[in-house]
Amino acid sequence: MSPEQKQVLTFIREGFHMMAEITDLLNVDSFVTNELIEELEQQGYIRRKSTAGIGFYQFYLTKRADALFMPSDRREADRLSQGINRLDLELLQFFQEEPDYSHEQLCERFPVDNHVLAGHMMKLIRQGYLEQTGIFRMRVKLSRGGESLIQKWQVSTHSLDPSKPI
Repeated sequence: MSPEQKQVLTFIREGFHMMAEITDLLNVDSFVTNELIEELEQQGYIRRKSTAGIGFYQFYLTKRADALFMPSDRREADRLSQGINRLDLELLQFFQEEPDYSHEQLCERFPVDNHVLAGHMMKLIRQGYLEQTGIFRMRVKLSRGGESLIQKWQVSTHSLDPSKPI
């Protein structure tokens, strides 16, 4: 399995089920993502939600792929089963702490590629943990679902040890 294929499986495991999200996170042309997806599907690691329509571009892991990822503990397994990773939790915490954030604050706190940050935010919006408002000036805010998730995980981004999973 190539490193790129493993990365695609990791993204799907972390809740990025849409072709567009995976393409953005990989920061590659959709042609490349499509080839990776087709290879993983042929190898039995992923399945499409459906064979037509929008579901054709939505994916889930098979048991074969699940066997590749052994969570370090039950807490990590529970979090990942909800499609939430460490950066997602840190983003939710940021929006809780900084409801009137600026773009500069967001970029300073999360020095990652804009494609990656946007991908995580769009996933959290799709999952209902963030809400998007505005037409000309998009704003994102924490939803009630996001507040509940933070409480569940009792996240404090200032005390996270990067070497340990949340």
